Amino acid sequence: MPPKKRVLNDDSPKNASNMLSGCVVALSGSTFTQSQGELVSLLESIGAQTAKTYSAKVTHVLTTQADYNKGSVTIKKALDAGIFVVSEDFLHESLTAGKKVKESEYALSKKKVDESDSESSSEEEQAKPKATRGKKAAAAKKQVVQPDSDSESSDESSSSDEEAKRSKKKQKPATTSTTSTTSTTTIPKKTKKELDDEVKENLLLAEKLADLDSDLDSDSDSDSDSDDGSKTKIQIKGRAAVDINFPRNSDFHVYDDGKDVYDATLNQTEIAQNNNKFYIVQLLQSDNNANQFVVWTRWGREGKVGQSKPFDHYSLSGAKSDFYKKFYEKTSNQFDNRHHFVKKSGKYDLLEMDYSVKDAEEPKKKKKPVVHKTECSLDDRVQNFIKLIFDVKMMKQTLVEAKFDLKKSPLGKLHKNQITKGYQVLKDIETEINGKCRRDQLQSLSSRFYTLIPHDFGFNVPPYIDTISHLKDKINMLASLADIEIATTLIKDSADDDSNLLEAYYKQLKSDIKPLDKSTDTYKNLVKYAMDSHDTSYFRFGLSVDDIYSVDREGEAPRFDPWKKNDNKLLLWHGSRLTNWCGIISQGLKIAPPEAPKTGYRFGKGIYFADCISKSASYCGTSRDKPTAIMILCEVALGNMNELDHDTYMEKAPAGTHSTKARGMSHPDPNGKFPIEQGLHIPGGKIVKSGLNTSCSHNEFIVYDIDQVKIRYILKVHVKN
Repeated sequence: MPPKKRVLNDDSPKNASNMLSGCVVALSGSTFTQSQGELVSLLESIGAQTAKTYSAKVTHVLTTQADYNKGSVTIKKALDAGIFVVSEDFLHESLTAGKKVKESEYALSKKKVDESDSESSSEEEQAKPKATRGKKAAAAKKQVVQPDSDSESSDESSSSDEEAKRSKKKQKPATTSTTSTTSTTTIPKKTKKELDDEVKENLLLAEKLADLDSDLDSDSDSDSDSDDGSKTKIQIKGRAAVDINFPRNSDFHVYDDGKDVYDATLNQTEIAQNNNKFYIVQLLQSDNNANQFVVWTRWGREGKVGQSKPFDHYSLSGAKSDFYKKFYEKTSNQFDNRHHFVKKSGKYDLLEMDYSVKDAEEPKKKKKPVVHKTECSLDDRVQNFIKLIFDVKMMKQTLVEAKFDLKKSPLGKLHKNQITKGYQVLKDIETEINGKCRRDQLQSLSSRFYTLIPHDFGFNVPPYIDTISHLKDKINMLASLADIEIATTLIKDSADDDSNLLEAYYKQLKSDIKPLDKSTDTYKNLVKYAMDSHDTSYFRFGLSVDDIYSVDREGEAPRFDPWKKNDNKLLLWHGSRLTNWCGIISQGLKIAPPEAPKTGYRFGKGIYFADCISKSASYCGTSRDKPTAIMILCEVALGNMNELDHDTYMEKAPAGTHSTKARGMSHPDPNGKFPIEQGLHIPGGKIVKSGLNTSCSHNEFIVYDIDQVKIRYILKVHVKN
């Protein structure tokens, strides 16, 4: 006899542990969003039995649309027996709703696709609060990637001394050894559990990365399917990419009348209802028949494939009418007036995408692919540097770790205005955290941020952005997005250059980059500066210099000319994540935009430098698995310095001064300062205590005018965490 149904009020948790009791589920396919092992664990945690192969006991077959279309033996037998063949969303939506959802809403069949439109009903399922589950379900839930609470700062402009102090207090002193070229710190070994958790996290990240295809990895002339048919590439024709899940994407393009691109990516996050969903609508035109159109819709949970439905049309006016109708239904805004879009309560928001392309061609005119030369004239060491900073996989991984949803917004496609809107919401969150810190306001603002900047939290409830640490993480993520946008633009602009691809990338940097001869005094002096200014008593990592390059950025020397005769010029460190270097080298160091929150800018929005390499290295985002960092040494004209001992926010240096020096409790021995060339000094000397009691662990130097900075050297550094 089945257990009696428990009566629940609105505030009671639902008992979801037996929602699939009596179901025997067989899995078929290789294109699930999670591994089959994870799916089996989830199924069994809510009462289902699982079967490795089809048998008479099987009541459900779980698969994907792509695998359903292949028609495996298991699927054919299930269809012949009349049992349900359902999508992976059947499981996930049941978990979200806290009960078994209707199989008919998730059944994969031609009849289902052709005759039924379940957009509204399945979207509403997304709005149901996440159920509280029993012990088994809670254990299964652990396999879902949790929000990353350990993200590191992406740029030196954001300071984290207080966090470093807290971290230092928790750790035991480390044994250190220093040579003339390297400094190594012995790090306490991680426990087996910590290592196991790290491996699991890396595997989940690897699975997500393997599932992502950027428009940088393919073009409109490439085949739509891989050899095994398991992966589809984005088709770029004209100014927009056809949705990767449209089954005929190699034969259609997004309709573009020269003024409007008929493509909309919508997003909605409501933390209170555990809503984190998307809706895509595109008007597609056949490449082979100008009178054949499809209005394609796809919707579901962020990070998931979701459900989809095509609507065939044989007139442009009918297709446009259908497209307009769906856009209005979801947003309560007219598509023609989208440039003045207003977010309406309970409706989707429009993600502003970048549709600009260089020399866009008509969709039907296929572009002859450029054949790049295989031989590269660049020095091998320069080639290695170019490969490192133009690594698309590295850019993807950085954003995936930050929970950014690359499926909704491929690299380089999120418009700058969208990033600006994200900054503005973070500014409001900052005001709320530093003010009344009202929970309902933080919930609303966090929902707004995730709506503007899509995040993939799986089926977990999106977390509140309610601490300064979490706020910094999101500020850094937007900074990375902006720099990655620059990098992807450089990569795309290199596509038509028939020289060697690395040479094409190099040209886009508009800089003269040369490897330094390791036998020269300059190289040796810079390595000595690095090693002497590494504070092993405070920072818990080892460090060594792998390579050094001189750099001369186009247009930077003339801009710096008015400061050349300044008598207070130092060669100072600056560190940043690998994702940011294409932007920094090609466009120079920048000051945070006005719309960015003040959080993290302890002495105002400026360009931050240090005379301690460890201080700058801590902003490079390295880890045990990613130990390589890029750092720069800049000639900085400091002029008259405004010397401070405690945090003081300012928009510019006070009258009569040109920069800020935030004095640290440790600094390089003043007796070690020496000139590296006429008028430019290195603040050398080993790190010693300054005898001051200040808010900074080490010296920081801030300038508020980009003209006071000239990038001189690039260092490739190995950080041993």
